[in-house]
Amino acid sequence: MLDITTKLLKQTVKDSTNEKGWDRSGNLNQLRVNYRWSSIVVDEENGQHGTVVEKYDGYGTEAGGSLQAGDRAPDAPGLVMQNEDVGTRLFKIFKSQRHTVLIFSDKADYKSAIAGLEKYPADVVHRVIISKPGDSVLVADGVACDVCEDRDGHAYEAYKGALGIYVIRPDGVVGARVRDSDGLHRYFQAILV
Repeated sequence: MLDITTKLLKQTVKDSTNEKGWDRSGNLNQLRVNYRWSSIVVDEENGQHGTVVEKYDGYGTEAGGSLQAGDRAPDAPGLVMQNEDVGTRLFKIFKSQRHTVLIFSDKADYKSAIAGLEKYPADVVHRVIISKPGDSVLVADGVACDVCEDRDGHAYEAYKGALGIYVIRPDGVVGARVRDSDGLHRYFQAILV
């Protein structure tokens, strides 16, 4: 482990623009730890909701694998906040004191999802819409949410499942992968008491 982290440090310090130093996939994906089996994750793509499934004995999202609820949430650089020209990445958006809901604008009805999240306080649930370059995303004035353009396509590649809404827990694990606001409600109903 020390050899791996030393190599990553050297790659990052040598050239901070080199994305290779930031890669945490494969055998660095939480060292075989995931929570796909947990009864508190909701994964509508796999039919998981409140039922214990067989524990997964792999690295989660290693090359060719797909991200599932219970996996460590991957980072994605190359995001640009709407009305700003400053780049950011998902790991800068995720916070340890709140859930972050990622809504991919072309995979889910983002307006309905945002409306369904209004019942949860913004300091508990952070709303983020991610769009492809050039897509127009309109959010009503006064709605608490961030809109990010995925200019380099990293977020769409990392979160490439058929469903367009992911809930990232405060601990950085995907708590839910759902279709719509009903799925979000099912997840938060079990988590927020």
